[in-house]
Amino acid sequence: MSLDTHPVPELSGQQRRCHVLLMLYAPLPAMQLETISQINGTDLPTTQQDLAEVNREILRLHQVDVIAPDASQCQLTGNSLALRLCLFDGLRRALRTSAPFVNRHFAPWLHQALEPFRFADSHFREHTLNQLIQQCATALQREFSERDQAFLRVYLQYCLWQNLSKTESAFGPINFSATQCHWLREKSEYAAASELFNQLQQFSDGRLAEEERDFFTLLLRLMKNHNYQSSGSEEDQRLTRQVARVIANFQDVAGMKFSSDEGLTRQLFAHLGPVI
Repeated sequence: MSLDTHPVPELSGQQRRCHVLLMLYAPLPAMQLETISQINGTDLPTTQQDLAEVNREILRLHQVDVIAPDASQCQLTGNSLALRLCLFDGLRRALRTSAPFVNRHFAPWLHQALEPFRFADSHFREHTLNQLIQQCATALQREFSERDQAFLRVYLQYCLWQNLSKTESAFGPINFSATQCHWLREKSEYAAASELFNQLQQFSDGRLAEEERDFFTLLLRLMKNHNYQSSGSEEDQRLTRQVARVIANFQDVAGMKFSSDEGLTRQLFAHLGPVI
């Protein structure tokens, strides 16, 4: 792993912690605390405090923990699905608050880790992945923002590395329950996720675990922007009708009338869509 030796600009606490989390996901057996301090431009006590705060957050939200084999290095541990979801949140946040770190450090680490695999060259990163992402968007009748496209390019490479790598840092397989598989395969994203899986499976010479097909469905599902006015899917239309019915029933029972049914429908849809 090469380190950027340029002076580090002063970072906010949120930026430093975003960096810490992604460095824990770096395709290395363990992350050195000295490396974290050097990249973030902080002293060791600050790094240790940032690490402790990151650990508290991810343990609370994702049941993912940071372990320290010795005082100088640390690594993540937890359920494989929880680890993937934690990275989902962490990478999206980093692209919002500190995209240069992703471009300067995290993405190049992935590129280096994938170098032994001939298909994962610059053309694959810069053209093939973009084509696959665009095909997904077309199949889903969605438009991915530039940030979503950047996220998918990096995240899909991470998924590939985990499947292709034989090191201990590549976490174990994702095990969905039968109920979870059934739920995922009924979703509108499943067909697009299956095609994405099939394409990447060809590039990787069949080395992707079959569970990735379901995970890609979950990934696309999590990236969905819930806006009932712009969606033409039957699923979203059904939820809109259910929300409208709940509002009407409440008004009948309460003997009152809301000033804006449409505004309330929009807010309830925005909250209930992601929850469901």
